[in-house]
Amino acid sequence: MITFKQTLLAASLAMVAGGAQAVTFGTGSNSIYYNNLENQYRSDAACAVGGCLGAGTGPVGYQLVDPTIAGNIAAGDIFAGVINVQNNNYASGSWMQGPTDQFSGYFAQQVMAVGPVGTAAEITFGTVAADPFGILAAGEMFRLYTQSGAGTTTFTDFTAGSTGAVGSVTRVQDVITLATDGVFWGSLGLATVSPDNFAYAIDDLTAPGTSTTTESFLALTLMLKGPSYNAGPLQLINDKNESIVGGVTGALLCTAAEIADPTKSCAQFVATSEIELNSHNWWNGDASSPFIYASNDPAVISVPEPATLALLGLGLVGLAGMRRRAA
Repeated sequence: MITFKQTLLAASLAMVAGGAQAVTFGTGSNSIYYNNLENQYRSDAACAVGGCLGAGTGPVGYQLVDPTIAGNIAAGDIFAGVINVQNNNYASGSWMQGPTDQFSGYFAQQVMAVGPVGTAAEITFGTVAADPFGILAAGEMFRLYTQSGAGTTTFTDFTAGSTGAVGSVTRVQDVITLATDGVFWGSLGLATVSPDNFAYAIDDLTAPGTSTTTESFLALTLMLKGPSYNAGPLQLINDKNESIVGGVTGALLCTAAEIADPTKSCAQFVATSEIELNSHNWWNGDASSPFIYASNDPAVISVPEPATLALLGLGLVGLAGMRRRAA
């Protein structure tokens, strides 16, 4: 089971345009905490041989994958859900989500390949060929939105959605609407080939999704900026927690030599994460949330001082990195 959990979003506070923003960032290190909710979907055609929870449990043409079956993941499966940033801490202050201040979004990633069944199978992800919920544009994996003021609607891992039967896709769509009804901030995707961009996971395919121990890794590019985008040009970074793609370098920030080295991975946005069962899911919890999986972790990024921005070059925009919170 795979997820996007611990993400690193970056922005320079000095680059923010006038007007209220639903999230602020400071120079230096930023620690970002968020909640992530998601489901695993499979096409009706692929579900015909079994392994799914039945018609009506997914968007048109899809069904939820049965999480009780060990190793129940296949090429073509889509993991889709919502992300909710709860707070961001930095040296000069902090931002915290409130009832009228939100930074959230939607994501979907498609399974491209699954390694041999075992305790450390490698699963490769790509952008979806067609987003089953109709939100992502071609090449996008995440869409993020800001919302401030009257009418802001936040959600948590308890949020059930307002319409339809418990566990129905209409409840999922309700929560997705809460996450995407703000002002478009930006999108992230796989813009270049490995090693600079990648999306993969290491999973124990001998265990069911209800006992998932998956660890996943992302290195993405800022695809498109929206009206509320407030990120400045930042240093390219690498994910020190992964060693399969690009290797491990000596520091979070990529040096000029590492950026020029085709064997190293230096991306604008990197993430490492783990997935867990959502204890509030409708299927095996307290019948509230329509999402089976969840995460809640901190992330860390490094933002340069304003005086150094001009030295970075116009090509370095939007970056991110992350660290996994100890259990």
